[in-house]
Amino acid sequence: MGQGSFHSGIASEESAARAGDSVSSSFDTACHCRCVEEGHLSGPFDSAEAFDGLSEVERLPDWHRHASDGYRADSSLMTQEVHRPHAMQSVISLPAVDDTRAPKLADTDSNAHPVTFGLPESGVFFPRANALCKLPVPWPRCQDLFKSNIHVRPKISDLVVAVSHMWFYQSHPDPLGEKASLIQDLLDEVELGGNSQSQTLLFVDFLSMTQRPFSANQAARNDDEERDFGIALQAMPLIYLRADAVVLLDCQAQGMVPGEGEVVVVGGDEINDAKLLEIGSAVQIESCGGNEERMHAGLPKGKVSALDFLLRINGKPVTSTANVAKELFTAGRPELARVEVAKAPFGKRNTTPAATRGWIYLERFIAMVKVAMMTVESEAEHHFIFSDSETLLEEIRSGGKELQQAAQAGEDELRRVLEGHVKVLKLKTFAANSTDKMTNTGGVGGGDVARSDQESVEAIMASMVEFLREHWAAEAKLLRRARLRRAVKKITAISRLSMANFSERPFQRLHSA
Repeated sequence: MGQGSFHSGIASEESAARAGDSVSSSFDTACHCRCVEEGHLSGPFDSAEAFDGLSEVERLPDWHRHASDGYRADSSLMTQEVHRPHAMQSVISLPAVDDTRAPKLADTDSNAHPVTFGLPESGVFFPRANALCKLPVPWPRCQDLFKSNIHVRPKISDLVVAVSHMWFYQSHPDPLGEKASLIQDLLDEVELGGNSQSQTLLFVDFLSMTQRPFSANQAARNDDEERDFGIALQAMPLIYLRADAVVLLDCQAQGMVPGEGEVVVVGGDEINDAKLLEIGSAVQIESCGGNEERMHAGLPKGKVSALDFLLRINGKPVTSTANVAKELFTAGRPELARVEVAKAPFGKRNTTPAATRGWIYLERFIAMVKVAMMTVESEAEHHFIFSDSETLLEEIRSGGKELQQAAQAGEDELRRVLEGHVKVLKLKTFAANSTDKMTNTGGVGGGDVARSDQESVEAIMASMVEFLREHWAAEAKLLRRARLRRAVKKITAISRLSMANFSERPFQRLHSA
């Protein structure tokens, strides 16, 4: 990749080239982090009490902290409900933090990475970055990679990168493999400026969260995988915040999946036992059990598959599931009905630009928060926000600077600016493009529940804003301390290696003599 092909969020190209793995670069970073830890930070919570120990640093909102308690998130992703996975609440608010149950540093593995604080051993999975280029196209689902052992529990010495990207299709984010090389190029930039002496791990939703099938030979999620999916949804906001770096993709799908849009004509018996899903005024086949029955009966496999769309029955447009039942009944016998079906191998194609999507804006808002928390005037060269779009990076920089200035001005100003982002979110486009969002799996929103996709995202944003308002300084300290610990570990490792090489030289000279 050329030096100017992509852009690091806080670093100039010259500083990125300087970073590398040198001891001096790591030492400068560590020294700066230490200055921050000693109290050189402006903000409304800048006081001895705010920075005395880590009593608040590892505090987690209930929707994240109690993920291992066996509950699944409701449509807000933020409200605790034990053993009631579909419970709805009319008011979404962030529960008060219970200090007696919040994890403290003393209770946490000293080598644990902040993204794992409060997470159970399963639920969220972090694949090795060096395995990305080896994955087939399209990417396998998260749970299909378990046997390959590419998932690793992050340690403080690891570099954890969270990737924000749009899904190109309903059942798969990138069926043609258009993103893999782009992500890899950006990861090269991340590693150039990182302070990891271990390995780079990723959070990419499709590879880090258990997923629904996208092909006929894949099994549906089992109960454990459904539980894992719910845990991951709850954890996502703080994963993006506490990751060492965030990659923000702004690209659109270029190619078309082979066979997409092809119209086939079948008898009504092929869809008679299918499970249907309404997407606006369109009707989709969510699952199709007819093929298995046809195979058992010795008949050839049908032309209809899950994710296909019903267009017309006996020449009449299909606009609802009730419409389908009516037309099949009118035909007398289902097999007599003439059904036109549009093939959709990976489901609905999503053409909404990333910049206008509500879910993407939430992730980008967290990137702005990260910039605000981790950047100070004395150090303008950090390497933790990366993108394929310079325009997007300028937006993140500008938003981060505004948040930082608000934090320095006081709690009231911080609240005003944070709530301004909630208002911007309301102007975004909300379309439940994945099947999980459409059916409210894990509490995403949509389906037959009261909350729409927009209401769900707005509830997440509102709760996250409240959490940040109350714990801004504590989270900022957590991010900086994690960076300091990683830098110090790297310096220590390099120093030991240098000393070992130095001590070997006299023996080598003696042996050669």
